[in-house]
Amino acid sequence: MITALDHIAIAVPDLEKAIKRFVEDFELPMGGREDVTEARTTAAFLPLPPTNIELVYPLNGEGPIATYLEKKGGGLHHLCFRSDNIEEDVARLREKGYQFLADA
Repeated sequence: MITALDHIAIAVPDLEKAIKRFVEDFELPMGGREDVTEARTTAAFLPLPPTNIELVYPLNGEGPIATYLEKKGGGLHHLCFRSDNIEEDVARLREKGYQFLADA
């Protein structure tokens, strides 16, 4: 069963500008940054309990986020949910036609 919303990921064409906007305009705290090399992504984390906003930007200008930005220009990239049975939830949602960025 889906138990919580872990984070909302927003693909951004300019990470520094997006961080500044969320910190200054929405007064959110900056929770940190991380290069996720296996996803070829740089992520900035902004806690907004009980969830988080994750700003994602292509690491070295390549990878799936770069492709997304080329096609869409930025915006909501994905929602990440918590689950008490991920395999069951993925199977159920796939049957309903949902697509996933990665296998569970």
